[in-house]
Amino acid sequence: MVDLPGTEHVVHNAQRAVRVFTFKKTKSTAVLPPRWFLIAALVLYIAFFAAPVLGSFYYSLTDWDGMNPAPNFIGLENFVTILTQDPDAMNALWNTLRFALVVTVASNVLGLAVCRREAGSPSRVWWYSRKHE
Repeated sequence: MVDLPGTEHVVHNAQRAVRVFTFKKTKSTAVLPPRWFLIAALVLYIAFFAAPVLGSFYYSLTDWDGMNPAPNFIGLENFVTILTQDPDAMNALWNTLRFALVVTVASNVLGLAVCRREAGSPSRVWWYSRKHE
């Protein structure tokens, strides 16, 4: 290897840069990520998901109509009324369950069919063993 004039300085600076910017692993940083990186995500999660969900659940337990200043707590009475006295609600619940079942089964069957098609032969698919050939 040929040493060029002035390269000692570059090599020395590169080694120094590596030494300066290496991350010293301590017990706390090796196990857990730094907590301050999670603050922004946690604030957004609370502001746009957790708080609205908890607020909706609270209002579902009241008889608040959106106009009166103070809601009255009535517990699970709203849910009992919907499930026992409203035929449209039961129809919607049944349609939702049926839709969820059909979509889950169809997407799994389609995914396995595409997997088998893309694999070429059944022996190359992980869930199909050679003993079935």
